[in-house]
Amino acid sequence: MNKFKQILMKDFGWKLLSLVIAICLWFIVINIEDPVETRNFSVTLEIRNDSVVTDRGQTISNYDQIYGKKISIRVRGQRIALDRLYQNRGDIQAYIDLSTIEESPGYGEAITAMVIVKLPSTLSDSYEIEGKTPGTINLIIENRVTAEKTIVLDIQGNAETNYTLTEPELTPQTVTVSGSQTTVDSVDTVKASVILESIKEDSHYTATLVAYDVNGVKVNGVTLSTKTIDVYIPVKMSKKVKIDYKSTGTPEAGYVLGGLTCNPEYVYVLGDEKVLKNIDKIELPPINIDGKQTDTNMAFSIKNYIGDGVKLKNGTSDKAVVTANIVKESTKTVTLKADNISFKIELADGLVAEVAPADISFDVRGTKDLIDALTNEQVSASLTVTNVGAGQYTMPLEVILPDGINLVDSDIPVVSVKVTADETQAPANDEPQN
Repeated sequence: MNKFKQILMKDFGWKLLSLVIAICLWFIVINIEDPVETRNFSVTLEIRNDSVVTDRGQTISNYDQIYGKKISIRVRGQRIALDRLYQNRGDIQAYIDLSTIEESPGYGEAITAMVIVKLPSTLSDSYEIEGKTPGTINLIIENRVTAEKTIVLDIQGNAETNYTLTEPELTPQTVTVSGSQTTVDSVDTVKASVILESIKEDSHYTATLVAYDVNGVKVNGVTLSTKTIDVYIPVKMSKKVKIDYKSTGTPEAGYVLGGLTCNPEYVYVLGDEKVLKNIDKIELPPINIDGKQTDTNMAFSIKNYIGDGVKLKNGTSDKAVVTANIVKESTKTVTLKADNISFKIELADGLVAEVAPADISFDVRGTKDLIDALTNEQVSASLTVTNVGAGQYTMPLEVILPDGINLVDSDIPVVSVKVTADETQAPANDEPQN
């Protein structure tokens, strides 16, 4: 190691001088010879004078695909000049000039535009452009059109439990879509999306508009007259409320009401909490079945009976249909057991009532199904004897029958009641005793 160091340091000054001289000679040779080379540069394409097209009411439908495209430029020149060009490569220009293209009908024709390349003017004498790729660009020229679209609101999320979103209000409700004929025609909907997080009060949102095609893919290359809209979402409390319905009148003789139904039986209503608190049912007017022999339907508009400050939940039909099923009457003779009669006796002091009922048979009427299923054990009655004096009376029983079963009007059961003085009570003695 020491020997190598001695050799290296021996005559070190002469050795250093020789190295400097060699480097200088290399630079002299390079500057004298300056070999010619070819280099490639990449430049971003520009579009100039695009107002020439827009002033004609037209647009370049493939503008986004062209603008910013990379152009490869092949330059031939001496090495030193190319080095300087590389250092100033940001000054290299590649563009298409729309003022030089011919006017187009605007129906989607492809027009070829020449790519123009300019090198820095101070260095242009030192090299030449051998080629550019691509050398031309195809422009698709279309007429610029507009279309009015109704904005579609896309709500993600919902209100809190027992609260419901009511009809949102959009400001504005429509938007003008502008662009080439092809792109505007491809727009199926313009949507405004809002994300909710369990709201329970009226809320305002600012929503961004996006154009979509029929497949739900975003459409680029169109301009919207507004980028955002205001979305107002009212929130109301919701409540499930029963619909109350009934009938009035009596069917034709020989027919009875077989049943009464309503479609729907319940609806959801919206309103302030204080208002809904007092609503337990929605009462519809009675359906008239007087003199009917066949089924009868009547439709009602529910909103006419829900009161002020209340509305139906979105998606709920306003129509309620009440149906009265009218069927032929069936009759049956039943027997009221004496044991099934209850008594209520309220007479003046000293009076008693004597009732000795036997089993009583009478006719009842109703639908066939109910009549067929009726048994004697289901029939009971009560008798009230009150505020009468001594005597013999014939009194009607208050017959208790299952729902849907009624007495035949001409066959009301009666019992005989005898009211007499109570002989078991001792007569009053008003004379004083000694």
